[in-house]
Amino acid sequence: MILGTLDPYLSGDLSVRSTPADRGSALDRSNSEAEGYLRSAGYIVPVTDATPDLQGRVADIARYHLAVHLQLLPEPADSSSLYTNYKAALEWLRDVAHGRVDLAITKDDPDSVIGSPQVVTHTKRGWGNGV
Repeated sequence: MILGTLDPYLSGDLSVRSTPADRGSALDRSNSEAEGYLRSAGYIVPVTDATPDLQGRVADIARYHLAVHLQLLPEPADSSSLYTNYKAALEWLRDVAHGRVDLAITKDDPDSVIGSPQVVTHTKRGWGNGV
């Protein structure tokens, strides 16, 4: 999980009109969305060492989803800072996914055998030796 709580990032109507369940749902959705981009860039998910910039982007996405859910997004949406921050966060995550932004968090080691199938035997069977 990239961001554990949305509360420090909320103000105004989003804070007052939302329930903990609303905030949790928006946060789960935004964490999952961001982790998809990180996974495609080779980062290990779930993220345990999220940087403040990554957390801020996830909060931008969650605030937008929360505002849409609560029908608090002003019309036209593209004039709203919630919408523009959401779009900027997605573009930033796309840059991460394409390797244009490098995060200071743990990446998968392509040479790692962790998670790869392993076979261990106690006796040599002679397989592969033509026996």
